[in-house]
Amino acid sequence: MSFLSSVLPIYDTYVSSLSPKDQSLWTATKRLLSYHSIPSPLLRQDNSWARSDEEKAEVFHSHISSIFQPFPDTDPVHTSQVYEFLDSPLPLGLPPRSFTPSEVSFIISRLPNRKSPGYDLITAPILKHFPRRALVFLTYIGNPS
Repeated sequence: MSFLSSVLPIYDTYVSSLSPKDQSLWTATKRLLSYHSIPSPLLRQDNSWARSDEEKAEVFHSHISSIFQPFPDTDPVHTSQVYEFLDSPLPLGLPPRSFTPSEVSFIISRLPNRKSPGYDLITAPILKHFPRRALVFLTYIGNPS
């Protein structure tokens, strides 16, 4: 008994059970007409097909590594200058200036009331009603150590 002769009666009963009233006909049609992409095997350099994922990864790796090669070093003096600059320590700058609770209060007083809150969901009217102690804590958080 062949595979086709065993599957054909099952398919026949499935097709006869389809009906436009319960949407089964339309779902079967949609499933048959939908595009199913099958990943194709990749061709290796020796003209054999890479079928498994590992083989495809190796073929892709060899292809990308053969295409993307760094440019030859044409000016070694310039390259050494670039490396020296990148290896040099960064210049130290002055530390940021500390701010006072009155400056924090001034900034908060200038916030627009009708703007939507940020990610923390704190609106401007809530900030404007902060007590002095909360402003001092905000100053401690924001100032550098």
